[in-house]
Amino acid sequence: MATTVHRTPRTAAAHRTRAAATTKAKPAAKAKAKPAAKPRARRTTTRRPVQTEAAAAVKHAAKAPVDPKTPPSLTGTLALVNGVPVLTSKAGTFEIVNPSGVEDSLHALGGTDVQAFTGKVVTVRGWPVQGWQPGQPGQSKLAVEEFAPGKSSDFVSGRISLSGTDVTIRVRADKLVKVTDKALAAALGRFDKLGVVLPGAVTKKGDAWSYAGRPDDFYILAGQGYAYGAQPTAGPPGGTRTLTLQLAHGQSAQCAMPESSFAATAMGQRHYLYGHFEGDLFVAKGFTPSAGAWTYNGYDPSDVGNAAFRSAAAKAGAPDGDAPFGL
Repeated sequence: MATTVHRTPRTAAAHRTRAAATTKAKPAAKAKAKPAAKPRARRTTTRRPVQTEAAAAVKHAAKAPVDPKTPPSLTGTLALVNGVPVLTSKAGTFEIVNPSGVEDSLHALGGTDVQAFTGKVVTVRGWPVQGWQPGQPGQSKLAVEEFAPGKSSDFVSGRISLSGTDVTIRVRADKLVKVTDKALAAALGRFDKLGVVLPGAVTKKGDAWSYAGRPDDFYILAGQGYAYGAQPTAGPPGGTRTLTLQLAHGQSAQCAMPESSFAATAMGQRHYLYGHFEGDLFVAKGFTPSAGAWTYNGYDPSDVGNAAFRSAAAKAGAPDGDAPFGL
């Protein structure tokens, strides 16, 4: 007779225990290793330092093509000492004189006219009259052929010269700068030999110089038209005064300027008026003190091409503070 075996039912806990014993344990998942952080590459460049005016001048001089006859630009503060214009710069102190050859037959602009901007920061281009070395004591003579108020070396000064259909600015006997803007050329071309100081860069291609600027305002050399017996017409306070300007070599032009500007300085025969032409009328914002008497006295600079002076002028930089071109 077969024996019947009665099995005791497993509890739920027992089932779990058996399942745990008979099931292969899965290996624990390995944590995914993060790749090692790459070290940051060290910068091989540093932040650019704030460029000083002196450094900027050196950089500009290094890039700009050097015309051996054109002097470097030198910036400083102008004073009138015993009637003589003196420029104090970081490259030295210089008495400003005219270069030789600024007589009427050439119609160049005298460098001593810079005295119209006495007390201001100005930039000039000229060569020392005698041998010059950095750090030499005393005051050297600088034969200036171009000048402008302010710190910028981008300007041109000279006299208007008509050459065929071209309107040019004569800086010296062998440097005529063509005015390429048609409107400006038309405005200036009516006044041959007019003295001007214009802001903006001049370019040279081959042997040809050109000026493509069209400034809103610029300087012209003029005075009150006493030679024409014209009396200025006063305007009301805060209004406009009209007058006749005496320009170079017997020419004239009508001018309008604020009454306050006219009243601020006594006008003689040689000043630099700041403004622009509107047709036949010169609309002036104001004018400088006197540019002094015209003088034929000039000096032959023996230091044309002086490399030491060119380098010193480029490194000199400019005085601190603002120095606008305009009044």
